[in-house]
Amino acid sequence: MKIFIMRHGQAEDIAVTTKEQDAKRALTKLGEAQAASMSSLFSAAALSHIWVSPYLRAQQTYQQVRKGLDINNVDVTTNTDITPYGNASSLHDYLDAVQQSDNISALLIVSHMPLVSYLVDSFTAGQQSPLFQTAAVAELDYDVETMKGELVTMHLPTA
Repeated sequence: MKIFIMRHGQAEDIAVTTKEQDAKRALTKLGEAQAASMSSLFSAAALSHIWVSPYLRAQQTYQQVRKGLDINNVDVTTNTDITPYGNASSLHDYLDAVQQSDNISALLIVSHMPLVSYLVDSFTAGQQSPLFQTAAVAELDYDVETMKGELVTMHLPTA
């Protein structure tokens, strides 16, 4: 299975004090352009599932990415477990539990730092824990039998 882990595009400054305020931070114009520039990466990926954080900047990133995609047969879910405060190990367990029943062949996860780095670490069994620039995507090959993956490459936005 292919797993694409994407950090949201550049967002407004983080001059917030609560999780509720953080959840409402929007993308900047640069963030929108960054996200849109990544759309072509997914057009050839034949995504079967997309999981998006409920935070505004992640939702806006997804909206920019989807403009270049045919998502008629893609299962798109807002997942409350993939916020900046999510647990990578729990999400890994969840993916392993639902993978067969949901027939996931290629998954895009749109989330936040630090979770995106922790997810790569969890899915690759500690092989990698990269830092993500905004709108960057980690591409993983994931073996559902062994429940371990390998980081193939990091894709960076062109904007």
